[in-house]
Amino acid sequence: MTPAQTSEPPAWVRRVAYTSFALISDSGAALLIDCGQDSVVDTLEQWMADKMIASVEGCWVTHYHDDHVDALPRAATNWTVPS
Repeated sequence: MTPAQTSEPPAWVRRVAYTSFALISDSGAALLIDCGQDSVVDTLEQWMADKMIASVEGCWVTHYHDDHVDALPRAATNWTVPS
């Protein structure tokens, strides 16, 4: 099967890890989409330290497979986000 044509996402959509993305607002606040690995939390912490984002305001889980939710407990202890 021939792969479908794809395009790069807009600048405000950033890949954090294989199954995780962050939507970045004009204020620098991030909405995380899925959090399957500890590296997601590490990357977002580094982005905050580097002033690439201001905060993580929440996480939207697309579905409950391990590679999308395993690091949610760590994320919940690192950031105060709505549940």
